[in-house]
Amino acid sequence: MIDLFVKDVFTKNKTDLEKAKSNISDDQRESLKESLHNLQTQVESFINDKNASKTITEDDAEKENETLSPLRKKLMEKTEAETNDSTEDSLQEENEE
Repeated sequence: MIDLFVKDVFTKNKTDLEKAKSNISDDQRESLKESLHNLQTQVESFINDKNASKTITEDDAEKENETLSPLRKKLMEKTEAETNDSTEDSLQEENEE
């Protein structure tokens, strides 16, 4: 991915990649590698923080239900009741058999 990005930048700036590689000193190479590693670490940390913030606990779910509109609450209650009714019907059919 990075190779593609670098090649794209060199192509846009009409620079020969091989020529640019030969002009970079060892210190510059190490500096670029360190910068890339730091950037990669920051990106991974950012992604992990974002994923961690998306984790929903039971308390969060209850708070979310409290903030729902009355219409949404009714719909959820109706859906839950229908699910319970169908489960009870299935159990009664099994018992009858």
